[in-house]
Amino acid sequence: MKLDQDSAGSALFARVKADNFSVARIVAKNFELSGPLVLPKGLEFEVVYDAEGMVRTAVIRGPDALHAQLTPKGKAIDVELSAASFTMPFAPEITLGKFSLKGNATPQGLHVTEWDGTLLNGTVSGTANVRWGDSWTVDGVLTARNLYAAVFAPALISDGKAEGSGKFLMRGEPGKLAAGARLDGSFTVTRGVLGSIDLSRAIQTQGKFATGRTQFNEMNGQATYDRGSVSVRNVTLAAGQLNAGASADIAENGALSGRVVADVRVASQTLRATLNLGGTVKEPQVRN
Repeated sequence: MKLDQDSAGSALFARVKADNFSVARIVAKNFELSGPLVLPKGLEFEVVYDAEGMVRTAVIRGPDALHAQLTPKGKAIDVELSAASFTMPFAPEITLGKFSLKGNATPQGLHVTEWDGTLLNGTVSGTANVRWGDSWTVDGVLTARNLYAAVFAPALISDGKAEGSGKFLMRGEPGKLAAGARLDGSFTVTRGVLGSIDLSRAIQTQGKFATGRTQFNEMNGQATYDRGSVSVRNVTLAAGQLNAGASADIAENGALSGRVVADVRVASQTLRATLNLGGTVKEPQVRN
C-alpha cells in the first residue's frame, strides 16, 4: 500500500464519519510513503479515531525499531519518534544511532523541541526547525560530545575526543539538503594527536623539518563547514610547555592551506617556528 507524502499530513486531520458510517481503527501493513523524502519501506501504520471520526492517535512502526507516535492537537500534531538507527529523510547522507525526537508539526513545517542520537562513538543533540515546500529549509543548534576526532581528517588529527556546539542550516530540494549544508560553531579536542606535524622537531630545526606526530592535551577553535569546504580559525593547542596557534582551510576538493605558529618555553628563552600547510587533507604538506 502506498500513500503520497504530500497527502499524509491532511489525512491525519480528515474526518472519517457519516450518519451511517464510522471507523474506530485502521491498520495498514507493508506501507510506503512515496515521494521525494527517503523514508523506510515496509511500514506499519495504525490509526485510532474518536467518536467524532477524528484521529485520536496514529502510530507508525518500521525497521530498526522505528516507532513514531502522532497525536493531533488543534491545528498541530505532536510528534514523538525513536529508532535504533535512523537516516535523516531530508539528508540521507546522515544516519544516527539510538535516535529520538520530540516536536510538533503544522502544514508549514516541523518544530523539533529536542533530538539526540549517537554518531562516531559519541552523541549529538539539539533542536531544529524544518520548513517544507518546493524548497526546504532546516536550521537549528546542535551539541556534540565525545566524537572520535580522527574520522574527520585522520592525516591531520589521528586521535582524540571532540566536542563542540554550533548552528546549522540546510536549504534545497527535499532529500538533497546535505549538499547545501552550513555549520558554524566552536570545538574542543582533548588528548589528541596531530598525525602529520611534529611541532617539537619543527621548533628545534626552525621549521626546516616538521614531519611526524605531536601529542597534545587540548585543542580549541572555531570552525565553519559550508557546502563541502571547511574553515578553522583561532585554533589554540597546548602540549605541556609547547603551545601553538593555527588557521586552515580545506576546499571542497580536499586542497589544504593554512598556517601554524608554535613555540616552546625552554629555560629562560622561548623558541618559535612558523609553518605553512599545503597539499591535501589526505596528504598534508608542511613547510617553513
